[in-house]
Amino acid sequence: MKTELDSVNGKEQELKRCIKEDKLYELHPKLSIRVAPDMPVEDVIQTMVDKKVGAVLIVENNELIGIFSERDIIRRVALDYDQAADRPIRDYMTKNPVKLSINDTIAFALNHMDVGDYRHIPIMDDQNLPTGMAAARDIIRYIDYNCLGGPE
Repeated sequence: MKTELDSVNGKEQELKRCIKEDKLYELHPKLSIRVAPDMPVEDVIQTMVDKKVGAVLIVENNELIGIFSERDIIRRVALDYDQAADRPIRDYMTKNPVKLSINDTIAFALNHMDVGDYRHIPIMDDQNLPTGMAAARDIIRYIDYNCLGGPE
């Protein structure tokens, strides 16, 4: 007879397996919003608001050169917005961001997010082109629905 403890242990084992073995491609990352490095800060922020995203990729000649997130707005732009609004995003982006392969594990992404204090990490495809973004909330949602069986 299966006990409640057996059920909890089974979920715990599945959670461990899921985080250690499942790959980022299983998150089905959506194509991230990409902007050019010369786009004005004000336009990038408006794009983020319009598209309801917390970060955008800065891409030049199909190469990822930076990322700009809500945290960058707070840390680099907010106190100097009048000066920053018309300047190119390249002046305020996080240059050469940590990026992960679509074949990396969820555990690897979580470790980078924890160590680097990131909430968004660009995901690269097999040709090293930006294909999406791993966001903390997407990983949490994946774990909840695919590893734990959804909300109880």
